[in-house]
Amino acid sequence: MTPPRHILLLALAFHALPAAVWGQSNYFEARTGAWEQDDNWSRKEVPDMGSQVVIGGGKSASVSTQVSPISTFYLGGNGKGVGKLTILPGARLQTMGGAHAHRNLDNTEGHLHLQGGELIMSTGTAASLYLGTSSTSATKSIATFSGGTFYGSLRIGADEPEKGTGILTIEGSKCTVRPSTQSNTIQVRTNGTLVFKLDAQGPSPIVFDKQVVQFSKGSTLVIEAGQYKGISDSFTLIKARRLEDNGAVVEYRGFEELQKPKVRFSTKTGEVILHIGK
Repeated sequence: MTPPRHILLLALAFHALPAAVWGQSNYFEARTGAWEQDDNWSRKEVPDMGSQVVIGGGKSASVSTQVSPISTFYLGGNGKGVGKLTILPGARLQTMGGAHAHRNLDNTEGHLHLQGGELIMSTGTAASLYLGTSSTSATKSIATFSGGTFYGSLRIGADEPEKGTGILTIEGSKCTVRPSTQSNTIQVRTNGTLVFKLDAQGPSPIVFDKQVVQFSKGSTLVIEAGQYKGISDSFTLIKARRLEDNGAVVEYRGFEELQKPKVRFSTKTGEVILHIGK
């Protein structure tokens, strides 16, 4: 899949920036507020292409418009409570160096909610959203995609015991998860959980048909019935060029007895398929 043209153009612009403007930290200071408001930021201006954004513990920011691309963002830490970021319908947020919905600090937590619009990881090698991937700290990250479009790689959880924990929920049938470049991958690690929560129409599939999707041994795939009431159907949950299942644990939640859900990992076709009542 070829990345959308606006992703490619912004990646080129980012790499043309002078080194002096890369990595300037900008902290969200309001308890709750809009990303687009200058006074909500430590630098008294909204983040720009060189900014490393930090939304610390107890802070909650929401994006509702197409804002300037940034270098990266971090959620949690620097205070008690959870650091939260919400992407609303009509918004577009692009990071040029990936993004971290957690901090490498013990007992910290970040929450990310894509409700609509676009959340884009750049086309570079760091085009990943990291969810609780710390190998050195007991940090936690929870992300929910319920609408809009996500572009980029996904890294969910860490492999090290009692370290980073990540949970991504794909909620309903109205969101899109796509790569931003052919080199993107999805990795669900031992402490990672990928949840598909169905609505009345079923799930939103992850389409990485030219990319690799990997499940580590002990990683978790959860299927929640949600609002789905059908008793005979099949859904493709994941489509990849190559699927690597090294021992994922599958859990089913909220299904009726007649629905008899069953997930099949097909490494031959690169698909994870949910069968209902079959």
